[in-house]
Amino acid sequence: MSIDIPTLALCRGLLLMLLSALLWFSMRYDRDVSGPGFWALGFALNGLAILTFLFDQPYLVPILNLTNHLATGLACCALLFGFWRFNLQPPQWGVLGVIAILPLIGLLISNDLGRNALLRVLFTASAQLVFYLALLQLLLKPFRAEIGQLFGWLRVLITLFLVFFAWQYGQIGARYLELQVDTPNVLYSGIFGIVSLMFTLTFAIACIALQLVRISAGFADSAMTDWLTGLLNRRGLSMLAEQDDARRHRDDSTSAVICFDIDHFKLVNDRFGHPAGDQVLKMLGSVIRSNIRGHDIAARQGGEEFSVVLVGGDESQAIQVAERIRQDFSTRSLSLGLALEEKLTVSAGVVQVVRDRTILQALDAADIALYAAKRAGRNRVVAASSLASASGR
Repeated sequence: MSIDIPTLALCRGLLLMLLSALLWFSMRYDRDVSGPGFWALGFALNGLAILTFLFDQPYLVPILNLTNHLATGLACCALLFGFWRFNLQPPQWGVLGVIAILPLIGLLISNDLGRNALLRVLFTASAQLVFYLALLQLLLKPFRAEIGQLFGWLRVLITLFLVFFAWQYGQIGARYLELQVDTPNVLYSGIFGIVSLMFTLTFAIACIALQLVRISAGFADSAMTDWLTGLLNRRGLSMLAEQDDARRHRDDSTSAVICFDIDHFKLVNDRFGHPAGDQVLKMLGSVIRSNIRGHDIAARQGGEEFSVVLVGGDESQAIQVAERIRQDFSTRSLSLGLALEEKLTVSAGVVQVVRDRTILQALDAADIALYAAKRAGRNRVVAASSLASASGR
């Protein structure tokens, strides 16, 4: 069985370069290019490493071997670092250091760069193994639900490839230890070359698919996000409100809703213009974010009206959060330097979501409580339950 190793190397190298270019092209449509940018660099370096197998001139062999091993280690570092950035995880510098150093150790130990020393190959293969194992661990925790399935497929793909990887480098290890190996060298190298070609293509396509999924998810996020404050808009609020309705019915739990409105906001726009009004709106959005938990829901419903859903919260917790936001906003608004007779304030209405109501229905009740706060003199928090008690007297 004859397998043309240089032709396989040429196909793999050119394919990696092409896929690197495709990743660079896809980055034009992504707001956060850091992760895929390192993927593109990693594929380009891997392609460079593979293309060194095309040359066999004796005077080039030392520099080609040096390039192959160093580029392979750096490619693994770039790919892994890119996945950490893509998945919003802090990089593990120790792991990257091990991957980068192992090929260097192999080069230092094997001082004859003029031939393909088995020990040098095994050190570089060890760096690749660390890369694959670290990547498998990373893929267990996707940062978004949309990429979870692709991460699962990648784990299966890498696991299957590691079987052939262990077979290939197990044969090389056996040769280094001078053990008897029945399979001809050209055969297992050729088979591994074909498997590597298929793996490279599938792995790179998966990376491009991850990039496209994230771009698509980013567009979906933009459609649900208020451009000025970064909070959800009405569409995003409605979508997450439905999810919380389903959660409450499933777990038989509670949530609470707060509606905010900036007092006398029209005076700010009339006296200082809409840019000043935008600064006030952004400040309230920032104050709300800093006073709620990560899994709570915050939205700008339109104009100067904002709403918060305290997931799993009750009315007393909502009153405390609303009071913190009211006081914090009143204090921080002074930093805007607007020459108003009175400092900026907000009014709020609070309601606990009862079991037979939806979040959107609760928002209507909180809105009624909000305007009761306006009628009572503004700059205060009113609970819907207090209105029910007053009407019952």
